[in-house]
Amino acid sequence: MNTVIWSPKGEDAYLAILEATYYFSTAAALDLDDRVEKLLSRLRNHKFLCPSAPTLPGVRRCVVTKFVSLAYEIIGNTVQIISVVDNRMEEMF
Repeated sequence: MNTVIWSPKGEDAYLAILEATYYFSTAAALDLDDRVEKLLSRLRNHKFLCPSAPTLPGVRRCVVTKFVSLAYEIIGNTVQIISVVDNRMEEMF
């Protein structure tokens, strides 16, 4: 089983997106958090679950919702979440 850790930037970005979502809809924020938790659980078992980001070598990208993506890198048996982005706002991938 792999270990999943958050980088400080990834954690801050996720909390900001979650807070903004909560501002508009509590239900949407709870759904987003649930989807992220399920994704992290799957990444613990399958670290290559999501495809590589074509523009960022060594980074893999998971689409959580049509508006939110999660980026991570694999370091041995560790999955490090490096960022969570709002697909409407950022051109990370």
